[in-house]
Amino acid sequence: MKRRLMVTAGVSAALLALTACDSGSTTPAPSATPTAVATADDAPVDSHESGLESPIVFGLTVPRGAVQLGPLVQVRSQELLDTYRPELEALLAEQAAEEAAEQEAEAAENEGEPTEEATPSPTPTPTPTDIRPERDTFAPLEEPPLPDTVTSVMRIDDEPSEVTRTMLAQIAALLPEEEIVTDDLSTYCDSENDRVTHCALDVTGTTPGDREVRVQLDIDPGELATRTANAYAQEKPVMVLTVTYVGDPREGQENREPEQLDEIDPVDTPEKSGLIWPKMDLDAPGEGPFLGDWTPPEDGRVLLTGHDPAFVLVYTQRSTEGAQIARDYVAAKTGVEEPVRDVVAYLNEVNAVYSAQAPDGTTARAVHVVTARGSYTFLFSLPPA
Repeated sequence: MKRRLMVTAGVSAALLALTACDSGSTTPAPSATPTAVATADDAPVDSHESGLESPIVFGLTVPRGAVQLGPLVQVRSQELLDTYRPELEALLAEQAAEEAAEQEAEAAENEGEPTEEATPSPTPTPTPTDIRPERDTFAPLEEPPLPDTVTSVMRIDDEPSEVTRTMLAQIAALLPEEEIVTDDLSTYCDSENDRVTHCALDVTGTTPGDREVRVQLDIDPGELATRTANAYAQEKPVMVLTVTYVGDPREGQENREPEQLDEIDPVDTPEKSGLIWPKMDLDAPGEGPFLGDWTPPEDGRVLLTGHDPAFVLVYTQRSTEGAQIARDYVAAKTGVEEPVRDVVAYLNEVNAVYSAQAPDGTTARAVHVVTARGSYTFLFSLPPA
């Protein structure tokens, strides 16, 4: 069966950016990290799942029959960072110049006066709290840019064809001019012997609110040959949805209202492809390794994994542990001890994005999300573009 991908030229992959989209709220970003509420390591997985039909972005919701694991990943795209970074750097340079001038003026005023010898302060010893994301990278700006890309990782619990078609129907309502096919899974799904092996859609279009967005949807049922699902998937398909605003970055900051989508009719028409979702017998080993050679640390609990796209979602009771996992993962995958880091303080969450590229062109991304529900770290390994 064929697999059709609708790709937008000139737009970098949203997971590569992983750097998240407006959820429709205009609530300003907080100035400090929220206090994470610890959850016992042996708490049921459903304590980390979203509620029924939880909102994602632009009017899209988690479809019935699927659950989102952990929070949304909301970060700034590379295009957004490139747009606002010069403004930030100019402001920081101006502040530094003013501070230097004040120090010079103070030194001139005190010239010739006796000075008291002060006991030098000891150099503080770094602690794990030093890597806790607390302040938005763009906080010095009067209006820090809000995230423009969002990713949701989900597990499909009910009939996969119905869930997939419902998700496609939502995308069709969001991008009405793109002619999204909702009644023929072979349009987007690869298969072997009529068994689905992977589904993917990548489309860019204009929303009813006249905003240009890119939508990427991937569904990974597991390994067909061995009848093995992804680790921690409960023998179910894994679905990843990423939505990125790809219009003018500054214009995208002005209109943050959610889309008013037309009511979606129930998916009650026959499905034309007749493709079958393979029944998996077991999950892949939970101890890993994942993403090549990464294995979960003792203080991290894996909640969900995927192979295509490759990711791992880890829960930790303390935010410092989650931040350390993010840093260690990127450093181990790339050899870069100080990866690029962007902190997004948005609504009641803080997202710290770590990114670096290995010599072979592989990009390692880690997004540490601190919420009132706890600390979650998303790890991604991305092949060269």
